Amino acid sequence: MEISWDQLPDVTLLIRQSQSGDQHAEERLYRVLYPYLKSVAARLVQRIGGEGAMSAQDLVHDVYLGRLRGYQGAVADRAHYIALVTTAMKNELIDQARHSNTRKRSPTKVLEFPREGPADLPYEVILALEREIENMERMDWRAAQVVRLRYYAGCSWPETAAAVAASVRMVRRDWEFASDWLKKRLGRRLF
Repeated sequence: MEISWDQLPDVTLLIRQSQSGDQHAEERLYRVLYPYLKSVAARLVQRIGGEGAMSAQDLVHDVYLGRLRGYQGAVADRAHYIALVTTAMKNELIDQARHSNTRKRSPTKVLEFPREGPADLPYEVILALEREIENMERMDWRAAQVVRLRYYAGCSWPETAAAVAASVRMVRRDWEFASDWLKKRLGRRLF
């Protein structure tokens, strides 16, 4: 079931209580966010996960319970927290792609890349795109995050804007910038 950003309650208080060590708040936070995180994970698995990729449920469990449980970094609010979890899930799938592709070399140019919709991309294409997004991130962090949230996680414009603390208008500008930037490096307009 697809859950939208607008259906999520404000969980900032639960995040803060969880970070202060309240185990019950952490459990409530997970229960409240789980349906949304699972829908984001399903989009990520559909876009990034190739043959043998983990399920959306496994991805949420591995990332949330393995990487983020007890996370003590500063989290400002719900949008920041969702961006953190989404990035961690994307990184988990990219790590899986890197691990399964250690013997293959990634291309320097990506000639065929879908513009939208679900993608069953070869790992070398995913790795080439991620490498270029990492390069972009050094120059423009927000534009790189916009690509990750929109393309990988399939977040809407309002969800993306909330996650990067910018207006929808700014996020759309970042998207255009990123699209042009990646076109120059990958040989084709992606979005």
